[in-house]
Amino acid sequence: MARASRYNPGDCDDEGCGTHHRVDVRYVDPESDTVCLVSYRGAYCVYTEDDPWWDERARSAMVTGAAIPPPFNTMVMHVGDRAIQGALDALTEGGALTRWIAGHDDIDIIEEHHDMVVSMLPFLDLSTVVDPSNIYDEPVD
Repeated sequence: MARASRYNPGDCDDEGCGTHHRVDVRYVDPESDTVCLVSYRGAYCVYTEDDPWWDERARSAMVTGAAIPPPFNTMVMHVGDRAIQGALDALTEGGALTRWIAGHDDIDIIEEHHDMVVSMLPFLDLSTVVDPSNIYDEPVD
């Protein structure tokens, strides 16, 4: 079975893949610091992941004296009636999906934080687009 990933985002026939199909996913492996939590709620998706480039960003921050970025982040994306990849494919140039983002340092509470964001969706201001690269400017606890 072919499975696309954030590293190889081709066609995906894995119906359990939350990036290419509108399915909720819960995967946390503290041994490898790997996280993938996906929750679809109406036109929005709450997506929590480990930063696959964290080691590189952390080394760069140490060299430059910048703040070390958080290794995990949660974002709320406007996806309409699509899955994440379908919404990305439908974007026009200059468009963006991310409406809210926060970084985390503690994998032990990552699921609780994700679930809290899902429960807060009706109360978050999701009217403006957020640049997800800002998450790496300063970590958010």
